[in-house]
Amino acid sequence: MKNKHLKLISCAFMASLFSLSSCVDNDYDLTEDIDLTIQVGGSEFAIPGGQTDSIKLSKVLDIDTNGIIKTDKEGNYYLLQESNENDGSTKISVAEFSVYAPYIAPVYIDPEITLPTLGGGVQLPSGERYDVKLEQDKYHANFNQTLNQDNGLPKELTSASYIEVALPVSLDFSLNQDMELVDVIRLDKISIQFPKYLISDDLSDGTLSIDMQEASKSRSYHRAITITAIDLSKLDSDGKEGTGIKDGKLDIKGTVTINGKISVLSDDINPNASSNQVDLIVKVQMGDMLVSAVTGVVEPEITINIDPVKLSDLPDFLSDEQVVLDVQNPMVFFRANNQTPVKAIVDGVISSYKVNEDGSKDQLGDPQYPVTFHIEMDKAQDQQFCLSPNRPENLAGATWVPVEHLSTLITKIPDEFHFDVTAVASKEPTTIKLGTDTDYEIATSYEVNVPFVFGDNLSIVYKDTVDGWNSDLKDYEIKMVQATANVINMIPLGLNFTAEALQLDAQGKSVPLDEVSVVVKVNGDKDGVIAAGTKQTPTDSPLVVEITELKSGAVKKLDGLAFKAVAVSKGKSGQQLNENQALLLKNVRLKVPGGVKVDLN
Repeated sequence: MKNKHLKLISCAFMASLFSLSSCVDNDYDLTEDIDLTIQVGGSEFAIPGGQTDSIKLSKVLDIDTNGIIKTDKEGNYYLLQESNENDGSTKISVAEFSVYAPYIAPVYIDPEITLPTLGGGVQLPSGERYDVKLEQDKYHANFNQTLNQDNGLPKELTSASYIEVALPVSLDFSLNQDMELVDVIRLDKISIQFPKYLISDDLSDGTLSIDMQEASKSRSYHRAITITAIDLSKLDSDGKEGTGIKDGKLDIKGTVTINGKISVLSDDINPNASSNQVDLIVKVQMGDMLVSAVTGVVEPEITINIDPVKLSDLPDFLSDEQVVLDVQNPMVFFRANNQTPVKAIVDGVISSYKVNEDGSKDQLGDPQYPVTFHIEMDKAQDQQFCLSPNRPENLAGATWVPVEHLSTLITKIPDEFHFDVTAVASKEPTTIKLGTDTDYEIATSYEVNVPFVFGDNLSIVYKDTVDGWNSDLKDYEIKMVQATANVINMIPLGLNFTAEALQLDAQGKSVPLDEVSVVVKVNGDKDGVIAAGTKQTPTDSPLVVEITELKSGAVKKLDGLAFKAVAVSKGKSGQQLNENQALLLKNVRLKVPGGVKVDLN
């Protein structure tokens, strides 16, 4: 990364040298018999002082707008890495299941009819009706439906209070062909009581009414209804009607009771019958019961796989091994669009890694303090969670989830974040449609968001190289150059500068020049730090850069300088790094003790 502002001192140095050679009149040929080696400056050559404009961080850092370092509308820096849309999408379903039809024994209704006379061929008066009231609750049919996980009950169903079903039920009233008394029986008013937990549009409070119908030896009476639901909450408490769905088993019992009144007409009675008993057969049949929805505790398996977050295209100032990213409140925003009818309980562990050249990974953070989190995804909700050590000021609709030790994962900037997540369904009752064609989805995505509000131990590194000097400096002999300035710092970071002399090797590559010493002093100290400041309280630090040749003529080899600036936050905890923060150089002066010897030949 190149930046002209941080090259100011070196450029000033170069400008002074170039100004010497520009004084030569090119109309004269000075290469003929004239020694053009001159001495400029005597014991000391100096350039008067000046100052720069404010040098903003936005110009110094020169951040790629398409990279992972962003600025908000106030100019505050933050790191942002987002996942792909619906990166952790998962689907759940619970299969439909059927309960086989139970066997229900026929009901034989065989009351005697009181007649004035019977037998001997005596014909009864025409048009007479003889009624029989069925004895209360005498005639009934029992059924029992069971199912367990071994023969089809889904293991995800823990318990249920209500199930939606398709259960066909048929009733057939027929006469015993061997009955002598009559060939036809009138069903004047029949009341068939089903268990009240059976729900059907054909039933009223569990009762099916049949009025003014008839059954004969030649034609039975048939009635069909459909049970659409079973309200298991209405099962009796003593277990006589079963236990519903519980402990991996479906158990439903019931009784169908037939009450009411039947009759025969005198014109239908056989005068030669030997008995006045009727013989009506009622068959109650239930088909296979298909269960399509359940209300209750449903615990489907939930698997959420999240791909690693990879931090790529880091800017240079965050890529150095010396960088320590001590920030106060890194955040992970976790979005969960739970379109299932089941609340999901999620526990996770976040870890970070440096990836080595051979592909191996070194885990970062403190193994004694794993970074864990716990969230609850409400059913049929699109939610966002903010995972961070401290509660942010503006959550913008997100739910804050406190996560300790998250900062330890980025002290050394990782190459990857990993999210290991386990999810289970809650035990809260819910209603879920069954069937593999009814897939419910949980879509997850996330972003790593790190505002540059730093703690006491932040350290970022800026490096720059100024080169291309050799073609000009080969004509100069200089023992020492001393550049001085006052650095007015309005950046809330202390700055430590170092520099190294560079030369070109035989292949034209920049390599260190050990024959030239470069010393940077702040406040007279070689390892001094330019004090951190703010716009309201800027600091003023004297800066000296000394370039000294250690071997005669070494400066002629000098091709440039490699600068390194280490910015530290010690003593300035809680400050926000902002692109508008700046520094400027005042009283910039260049001194050349011993002067400059220029070879103009």
